[in-house]
Amino acid sequence: MVHFLPLDIIGGVNHPAFGIHQDVVAATQVVIGVGASLNAALEERVWGDLPPGKQASEIEAVLREDSPERVLKLYQDRGILVGLDRNLTRIAFDRFRKISVLSRKSPGEDVFLLNFDCLVSKLNTTQRQRLAKKVLVDPKLIKLALNLDREAKKAARLLSSARCAVPSQAYKLLSQQPRPLLLYLLATYPQAMIQSRIKNYLVKAPQLRARLPETELLVLGVKPGPKFDKILERVFLDQLDGKIKTHQQMVQELRSLAGIKEPPEPAAQPARSGRGSKPAKVEKAPESPKPNKLAAVATPTKPAKAPKATVARQSKAATQDKSAGIKRPARAAGTVDAAARQKRKRGRA
Repeated sequence: MVHFLPLDIIGGVNHPAFGIHQDVVAATQVVIGVGASLNAALEERVWGDLPPGKQASEIEAVLREDSPERVLKLYQDRGILVGLDRNLTRIAFDRFRKISVLSRKSPGEDVFLLNFDCLVSKLNTTQRQRLAKKVLVDPKLIKLALNLDREAKKAARLLSSARCAVPSQAYKLLSQQPRPLLLYLLATYPQAMIQSRIKNYLVKAPQLRARLPETELLVLGVKPGPKFDKILERVFLDQLDGKIKTHQQMVQELRSLAGIKEPPEPAAQPARSGRGSKPAKVEKAPESPKPNKLAAVATPTKPAKAPKATVARQSKAATQDKSAGIKRPARAAGTVDAAARQKRKRGRA
């Protein structure tokens, strides 16, 4: 016959089944092998007579332990694990260890549903549903706990896709997921991209949101309300994406989103001269180019040449006069040209 193990021996948590609370140290001593006390405890009650309601309370209490796998391993070693549920014959202790590591890195996080998922991971669908109804009771919790693995796969695909290329897109996706699902992803998906985006959501994003420039926006004259919240949300997402890095950029973005123009820049004032101040330098006017002396010297112009036809006629007439012994007075070059022009005009007429 299987005997009941009194919970004051295990300790470390307030067990609602019996209202017993013991120090964690006592629990650790028994787990590491205080055999005499454990054997004596097994003789006190019949574990199999524990009613279903008490079984559910005991399972919940164990799963809320910091290291529930240690208590469950103790139950399994003593052959009393089926006292919690008749189908609990195998436990995925390796999965429990991953959750324990996560719990130590994230103190204060509630990993109860993750521990429940580890407990039922080797059961079939029907057995999981029956145990979830007995332990969790709440329909929403039951649905969440039984679909953790499936929903985590969907979320992991989206986090690794182009739909989450920038931090603000990843933030919007993760903000729609329940927190136990995010913890489940951290515990079971070691990919660097998934880990980084979830940690940014859980750690970096709350820090940025706590420092949103509410005071600066009030100073600009924007009153609290829907527009006020919309502006802060836009600034928050831009900070996540690295678009706003300095206080000046933040103020400019606040003015732009609020529809407030930038103040005019003050006019530059001339520097005052005083004792100890250096006199302002007077810029020299550019010198005009010096005149070119060579260009000033007039170049003598050559006399215009007479047309070739006129020269030919003159030479022919001179030859005839010479043969006839006639001497004609020499004409000036200008007269010869005028006569030639008059003769050409008469020829055209």
